Amino acid sequence: MTAPSDSCRCGHAGDGPHPCHAKGYRCGAPAQQRLYNAEPVALAGMQPKMQVQETWACDACWESYRAALKEAK
Repeated sequence: MTAPSDSCRCGHAGDGPHPCHAKGYRCGAPAQQRLYNAEPVALAGMQPKMQVQETWACDACWESYRAALKEAK
């Protein structure tokens, strides 16, 4: 799937919330979906349920974000 030329690298076209995060949306590198903060939230029988957060980031932005999280701990 190719995004229109007026949309962001993540496919956002200007309507609704924007999924990118890094560098105030100025990073134009190809991004991929990232899932983070996975945690169990409930059990239904024997099947655990997980809650995760989603963002879009290139490899460099993602590594920078993960390093900042480690420093914050």
